[in-house]
Amino acid sequence: MNPLKAANWALALVIIGWPLSYYGAMPNQLGDPAPHRLGEPAPMITQAMYEAYQLRSFAFLTVGILCLLGSVWLSGHSFTTAKVRSTVSALAVVLPSIAVVLSLVL
Repeated sequence: MNPLKAANWALALVIIGWPLSYYGAMPNQLGDPAPHRLGEPAPMITQAMYEAYQLRSFAFLTVGILCLLGSVWLSGHSFTTAKVRSTVSALAVVLPSIAVVLSLVL
């Protein structure tokens, strides 16, 4: 793949990856069958519906993380040709990740 196209794809994957990861990781999103009561499903939600929601959330999270990892790989691949774009895409993955980890620790 052309390094210039790889740098563009890296930026696009960052833009796609973060919303997908957020939607998959955060509770109380649209369609969440348990938006209340400490993560317990509402009484009218069947077990199958709740498991389908959990599977969908896991799928969004997995695809989002794969997009972010692919973005880092593509930015490394294109660093020699497109230094600014590859650095911006790598920082757009790494800096928010550090902020998330620090918010969990502190």
